[in-house]
Amino acid sequence: MKKRQSKSTAPVRGHTPNRGGFLLRCLWVSTLISLLILTGWFGFRLFQEPPAQARAMYAQTNCFRAKVAPCPKDGTDDNTLPNSAYEEQFAGSVYHGTVSTLVTTPFIEPGPTGPKLAIVIDDLGQSSQFASSLIQLGYPVTFAVLPYLQNSKRVAQIATTNHIDLLLHQPMEPLSYPKITPGKGALFTSMPAEKVTATVNANIDSLPGVTGINNHMGSRFTQSRAGMLAVAKVLRERNLFFLDSLTSPKSVAASVAKKQGLPVYRRNIFLDNAISEQAIYKQLKSAERLALRQGQAIAIGHPHGATLAALQRFAKNRDTRVILVGIHLLTPDMAK
Repeated sequence: MKKRQSKSTAPVRGHTPNRGGFLLRCLWVSTLISLLILTGWFGFRLFQEPPAQARAMYAQTNCFRAKVAPCPKDGTDDNTLPNSAYEEQFAGSVYHGTVSTLVTTPFIEPGPTGPKLAIVIDDLGQSSQFASSLIQLGYPVTFAVLPYLQNSKRVAQIATTNHIDLLLHQPMEPLSYPKITPGKGALFTSMPAEKVTATVNANIDSLPGVTGINNHMGSRFTQSRAGMLAVAKVLRERNLFFLDSLTSPKSVAASVAKKQGLPVYRRNIFLDNAISEQAIYKQLKSAERLALRQGQAIAIGHPHGATLAALQRFAKNRDTRVILVGIHLLTPDMAK
């Protein structure tokens, strides 16, 4: 009987195996991988980048193209340009969000070494809830409280109870007056020195525990040597310092204060020209970098929900080389 021959698995001579299907499958897999990578990248950009409008405003480093000139070049960090247009945007800023209850845990003052950053929140006094939320950040934020608002005294009490630096946010005449009014207790260039003195003293007395003042608006008043001299004399008598918010590039506040022997500070960065959490967070990181470069920095923000959210995010992601402090722990500016 003949043995049955097994079938050979070798390819038939002259026949080429079909590789078309294999190449097609490889192309399909590589296309799928590429799509997944692109999808992940766009998703990351979607959640990380601010809206186009916020990016454009931030690129101008807190400078409104239509209202302030000259503006810094795109991509700059420092935002040292004074911005009188800021007065109009935040003339009536009020927080309407919700926060949890107040935690009254005194902050421990840091040692003297290392770069320092002071964050000041202006326009406080309307919402005691917002003030309470600032206490819960886990780092000190200086309170600048407007006089005679609904909760000005309560907000001042929250600051002093929690050993937070408290400033009188002194309303002053802006260039846009009377279109924009600075509010009750304001100073005007038309006032005689006696009236300026009486007004500042009354405003300070309305907020027990004040350690200094800064200007609310004031792009016109801070250009007045006579007006700022009257203010400086009150501060000298009451052993208080002055923080110039620099709402005018022509401010004489710092030079007048120095001649009167006052401690004086000057704002470096405005945080929330663009009211978006991402843009404000970037400004906080810019302030942090500035503190690392020059040893200290001052950033000013306002009571917006987006500002609070950015401050909370900053608490979790900040550079721990920079010490967050109340403004009184900074070295006063040697103004010229």
